[in-house]
Amino acid sequence: DLVIDDKEFRNSYGRIIPEKQWIITQKKDSELFILDFNGQVINSFDYSKGNFYYEFSSDFSYLVCFFYAVKSQFFNLENGKKDTLWAHPTYIKDYKETMYNDVSHNFGMERARFSPDNQYLIGCACHGKYVAWTLPKLERKELIPTTEVISLFENTQTESKIELVHLGKETFLKNRGNGITDIFFLENGD
Repeated sequence: DLVIDDKEFRNSYGRIIPEKQWIITQKKDSELFILDFNGQVINSFDYSKGNFYYEFSSDFSYLVCFFYAVKSQFFNLENGKKDTLWAHPTYIKDYKETMYNDVSHNFGMERARFSPDNQYLIGCACHGKYVAWTLPKLERKELIPTTEVISLFENTQTESKIELVHLGKETFLKNRGNGITDIFFLENGD
């Protein structure tokens, strides 16, 4: 633990960013802090309990906090604006449990990465699906594989079948048995 000006910080998810001369740390499960190398607070961000993972865009203009909370949080570091991100369809009005029956274990965002060109934020939900948001407007888009790619998973032993689910005017990927371990980009940020 680190104590500065009577504030206790937890180092378990801390990080040093040499190019900005920042130290990133947390105060319990409620605040993320950016400190300078002298320990002075540059900025702090309240975040939902359970969102204790975070990623910065490559130019450090955006920050996303995510993990176990139902709502992930997006911060625009240039204008101070904060937004909520949904990696799952429960944001739809009158959403019913048509995709999963255990909300508390399915709807966090396990991973999040900004594209190298900072045009997209990609997140993967705990139930094995990808979502993209365009930047800076945060327009949400489901990333659904082609039928050919989905058929590759049918030969694997999974907890449940991969299928497309239609809720209102939108289509979602139900992919309970296939977890996501990473997000990476090919050339040119694709």
